[in-house]
Amino acid sequence: MNFPTLYLVAVFVGVVVGYARRGRLQHMQWLPLWSLIVPWPAVALQVLPGWLPVLHHDWTLQLLLLLATYVIVAGFLAGLWLMLRQHAHARAMEAAVAMLAVGWLMNITVISANGGMPVSRAALVRAGYASETQLGKIEHVRKHVLASSQTSLKFLGDVIPIHPLRRVISLGDIVFLAGISAFLAAGMMYAPASGHGSRNGARQRGPPDSERRVSFPPVDLL
Repeated sequence: MNFPTLYLVAVFVGVVVGYARRGRLQHMQWLPLWSLIVPWPAVALQVLPGWLPVLHHDWTLQLLLLLATYVIVAGFLAGLWLMLRQHAHARAMEAAVAMLAVGWLMNITVISANGGMPVSRAALVRAGYASETQLGKIEHVRKHVLASSQTSLKFLGDVIPIHPLRRVISLGDIVFLAGISAFLAAGMMYAPASGHGSRNGARQRGPPDSERRVSFPPVDLL
C-alpha cells in the first residue's frame, strides 16, 4: 500500500465532502493536539522500510515495525473513541472511528494469521509491481508474504491492484481509508458550543434564529 499517496487522497476526499456539506475545517479546532500528532509516527513506521535500504532485507525488523504501527493505531483509536463519547452530537465521528477500527482489525487479523500481509501474485502483476519471472525470486515484499494455497483468510490480504500507483491494497485498507474520509467530513460538520461539549450538555451548532421554533417555559400548575 502506498500510504502517503492514499492517505492524502483520503484526506482530500474527506475535506471535499465536508465542504460540499457546508462544513468548515475550523469546526475541528476543538480536537486535542494529540489527536493530530499521534497518527504520524505510525505513518512514518509504515513507510520507513521503503526509504531505508538497510531494512529492505531485514524481514524480522520490518515485521516488528509493522506491529509497532498497529499498536500505536490501536491506542490512538481507543483514545479517540473515549474522547468522542463525551460529546453527545459527535455520533457521526464515532461511526467513522468504528470504520477505522474495523479496517485495522481486518488487516491485523490476516497479518497475525500468516506472519505478514499476504499479497496476491496475480494482483502484483496486474498492478505492474513485478512480472511473473520476478515474483519467482521474491519471498517477502516488505511487510508482505506472497499468498499461496496455504494462506489463511486470503480474501483479507492485498488482492486489489491499483495500477497507477503500482501497489496492491486490501479490503481493510479500503475500509480504513474510508474511515479517514468519513471522520474528516463529519468533523467539519460538528462544532461544539463553548462550555457545552460534554455528553450531558453537548449540542451541535443549531440552525439560524429565523429557523428556530419558539418555545415557552413550562407552567407549574401545582
